[in-house]
Amino acid sequence: MLKAGQPSFSPHPRNRRPHSQRLWFRRNIWHLALAAAEAFNSTLKVEFVHRHRFATRAEARIKVATWIADFYNTSRRHSANDGLAPITFERQMAEARRDSTAQLRAEVA
Repeated sequence: MLKAGQPSFSPHPRNRRPHSQRLWFRRNIWHLALAAAEAFNSTLKVEFVHRHRFATRAEARIKVATWIADFYNTSRRHSANDGLAPITFERQMAEARRDSTAQLRAEVA
């Protein structure tokens, strides 16, 4: 069994996990990534695609890309970001990082 902080692959033959365990780990990681993509696709369809009519696929591509860039990434609140829009969340994280770095430098000096 893999412990926290332990690499999933060890070059030493005695430390290698059986093939079936490596495959199980890869499948489960894949499912997590797939779940995130499915959640985004569902949000895109419910909040945008189903509310609009598009004359062509090219128009749909342009409008969906614009919606993602102008609304989804800038103003739509995300539960993973404590209810903040991604741009706001990133600004807060950058400020917190700057403050933390400044505090550490002050303590060291």
